[in-house]
Amino acid sequence: MTARERSEPKARVRRLEPAVVAKIAAGEMILRPLSVAKELVENALDAGATRIRLEIRGAADRFLSVSDDGAGMDRDACGLAVERHATSKIVEADDIDRVRTLGFRGEALASIARVARLRIVTSPDGEEGSELVVRGGEVEGLRPAGRARGTTVEVEDLFFNSPVRKRFLRSPAGENRLVQRMLTAYGLVRPDVGFRLVVDGQEKLTLTPADPDGRLEQIHGAGFGKKVLALHGENPRIRIEGWIGIPEIARTGSQGQTILVNGRWVSHPALGHALRQGYGDLIPATKQPFAVLILEIPGESVDVNIHPTKREIRFLDERIVFAEVVRTVREATRALVPGLSGGERGWGASGHAPPPVVRDGERHPVPGRPAGNEFDLMFRPTQPERPTAGAPEPVQGREEDPEAGVRVP
Repeated sequence: MTARERSEPKARVRRLEPAVVAKIAAGEMILRPLSVAKELVENALDAGATRIRLEIRGAADRFLSVSDDGAGMDRDACGLAVERHATSKIVEADDIDRVRTLGFRGEALASIARVARLRIVTSPDGEEGSELVVRGGEVEGLRPAGRARGTTVEVEDLFFNSPVRKRFLRSPAGENRLVQRMLTAYGLVRPDVGFRLVVDGQEKLTLTPADPDGRLEQIHGAGFGKKVLALHGENPRIRIEGWIGIPEIARTGSQGQTILVNGRWVSHPALGHALRQGYGDLIPATKQPFAVLILEIPGESVDVNIHPTKREIRFLDERIVFAEVVRTVREATRALVPGLSGGERGWGASGHAPPPVVRDGERHPVPGRPAGNEFDLMFRPTQPERPTAGAPEPVQGREEDPEAGVRVP
């Protein structure tokens, strides 16, 4: 630092202009086209939609629209929807602790409108509708429009006023794959809803309402049900449903894992570790299992308000959730080896269940299970299972979380 730099006065603290604040908030919320698609699909589900159509033209950052048949908005609500922190999901601060909707922050449409050209056409009853056009955060018009009951949101020229953000996007095909993965995730947790993905006029994904097993095969192909095991686990604090794959379809990396908590598509590395630990020696240390993990947990036991994108969550007692996932996966994988029990070959390097967690000098079994059954003992979440002597050290597969902008296990 030069003498001149040392002598110059420091910049004064000042309030940022509202436009600057809004752009910073939009940058935290909208990272790529996937962010837009996810927020709009979640809004449609919150509105009670039974049919959702997502369309991309050219590239997802050029044109992306989501149409639904849910509860539309009247003219006043349509105008309010693009203002920051305007929402129908919560009223009081305490509502955040027990929120059951996918959205609640009231930031999504405002953030999208700040960095794109946004057009909303909506009707609450199929008779009187409204059209709202916003560009770069500036409302260009709110006028009457005809539409069947529901809402259509069109987003064009994403990041037209943030060219640096565009440089971090993947190829159009890569961005489209991220959007399709998100849509299939919600398709798995909401098999009662029909989903369509149309890219440049071609149907890329069509999911008709079905039972859960039928929806799984719609996404992964006929006969895929023979390659998975059903998950069923429940105690007073958590319910677990879903599917895990047989060892033959395990792969490097966790791209084959979909985690949903209270209907929300999330990223949670600890749950991925729990899935892997549940298999023990049944798959190589370098592989990760296919899994669709669907958790239902009381709203007050999970914090969804730790990041604007709501992709990251935090459990009040992660240890209990981790242990229940491990136990449920182990129960399901018993079917892979006839006659297998907790102390037999398959779940530990020595052929026995791993040792229990020791805390404060005591052994701690899974709550609600017999202490003498080692199969159900709770393991320390942060410690992977010890590999067989002579085996290579485990290499954790890694996957990019495109919304968080970081690489996670």
